[in-house]
Amino acid sequence: MRTSLIGTTLVLSLALAPLGAGAACVTSKEKQAFQVRALQTELMMSALTCRTVPNKNFISDYNAVIKTHGTMLATQARVLQGYFRREYGGQGDSELDKFVTSLGNKIALRSMRQPTYCTDTMELTKTVEILDPKKLVDFAVARNPEDMPTNLCASN
Repeated sequence: MRTSLIGTTLVLSLALAPLGAGAACVTSKEKQAFQVRALQTELMMSALTCRTVPNKNFISDYNAVIKTHGTMLATQARVLQGYFRREYGGQGDSELDKFVTSLGNKIALRSMRQPTYCTDTMELTKTVEILDPKKLVDFAVARNPEDMPTNLCASN
């Protein structure tokens, strides 16, 4: 039993390890793309986690965000994909999937510890939904999510 617990703890700690200190440098556009992805993942996890809250429709609200900001989200996703392909070559898409999964896991853990998670993220979703699409990147950057790469390349 103890070995199983230690193994599970090790797997979780590796999966939840931040992509930060040891990661290659990122351009300013890549850093923004990481932050936009963090915001998008937060909203997606909110839709999934809070979908059973009475009299609220988190999934419909998330879909409205995607409809409003889909073009910008796709643009930022391509920048992020470019970073992972540059850093990991043929494993880039797989590493990107691992990163997004890790991000989702962190958000899920936080949602379990934060009693006001659904209320807070409902407000966040409504704010993003009415946000001018040209301001999405600035909004995501201002949120300054944890565990995002901060080591900008010297050429920035």
